[in-house]
Amino acid sequence: MRAFLFVLAFYSTFSGLFAETRKHPSKPIGSIHPGVVHRGNLPEQTVRISGLKAVMLGGNVDGIEGATTVSYRGYLKRVAAVLRARGVQVTEIYSPTKKETIAAAISGAHFIFYAGHGIGSSEPPRYQGDITPAGMLVVDEVWSNAEDVAQWKPAPGAIVFFLGACFTAGNSGDDIGKIQDAEAKRRIGVYSAPFFLRNRFGAYYAAWSDSAAQDVMAELFAGRTLGQAYDPDGNMSGVFKSQHPNVSSSELWYHRSNYDNRGYAFDYAFVGKPGMTLEQLFKDTSQTTTTTTTTPTTNENKIDPEEAKRKGTELIRAIYDGQDASAIRLINEGADTNVRYSQWTPLMLAVYYDRPSVVRALISVRADLNAMMDTWTALSLSDAYGRTEISGLLRAAGAKTERAMPGTRPLAPPRR
Repeated sequence: MRAFLFVLAFYSTFSGLFAETRKHPSKPIGSIHPGVVHRGNLPEQTVRISGLKAVMLGGNVDGIEGATTVSYRGYLKRVAAVLRARGVQVTEIYSPTKKETIAAAISGAHFIFYAGHGIGSSEPPRYQGDITPAGMLVVDEVWSNAEDVAQWKPAPGAIVFFLGACFTAGNSGDDIGKIQDAEAKRRIGVYSAPFFLRNRFGAYYAAWSDSAAQDVMAELFAGRTLGQAYDPDGNMSGVFKSQHPNVSSSELWYHRSNYDNRGYAFDYAFVGKPGMTLEQLFKDTSQTTTTTTTTPTTNENKIDPEEAKRKGTELIRAIYDGQDASAIRLINEGADTNVRYSQWTPLMLAVYYDRPSVVRALISVRADLNAMMDTWTALSLSDAYGRTEISGLLRAAGAKTERAMPGTRPLAPPRR
């Protein structure tokens, strides 16, 4: 099967979400750049796990019945066929749909596949409005972002796979040959992080090849590890491997190819623990638990979730009001330290209002140090605001400073 790389312009129909339209390349990338090739005959199934579920999400690319939308739908249907042949229950959802329908289908799912537009634009790369990475555009007014990902309830260790979505594997449709490794790695890191830091996913794949998803799934059901499914022989040309910048327990791999002798194309990515297998993700409880411990524990003092949420709201109010003693008391009483107020966590607010004692208390109960707000972490905010003492505390605790919009300035938190 001839490999075909998706050509994604961001979009022109979503003017309600973005101020500018995206441009389509004049020539399909797949016609001049081979990308990740199809591996030939799919391997025989050796791994059989009962009760596995998968969800196919097909986005609106160029109209509900547009040629590209229909072709993406076809890619997902081919993956669905591979999974059904291996005993997986598959639910297919194509635009138009509703956010509630997506969340309900994802509940308990072990595999989630999305084909369509990604969130982001380029020249220079940036995110606009309230949109955060890990997004899936489905129809004009129905899309999911990092906050939605945090609310999903997939099976522990779930695998998410993006097909052709801008930024998810590195490039967007209009910047082939215009970005370098650092930018590609940054995009993959930002887009994948919410699945691990904010939820219980075990692996992330993204590709621009129409055959990559079915190849990877077949390899996994043939007993390959997550890393072997990405690169079966371990010597794929152009693969680079590193630690994930935001998820300390996961690796980040990406694929780089020469593009028409004018630069690079970044078209294939993986995030996760490469040595894990499907059986370890979905059958071995101890391994599944290990996979999902990247989500920080908010507090050792366990209380009722609703009470923790209520105290979390009080904690935010105390930080706004400059009541450090009350804030520390609430933290020690088990307040939800990762509750959000207009994307701002208590830690981010403590950074903004320069409350070192509150930051110490949050660190002591293992609040999420690397949560993101419009791609800013608490440490990157602290550095930007000149909070020297707090930056030292966060660095000593292992916080990350990477953010996704170099050269930009953070906003102040909203008024209460």
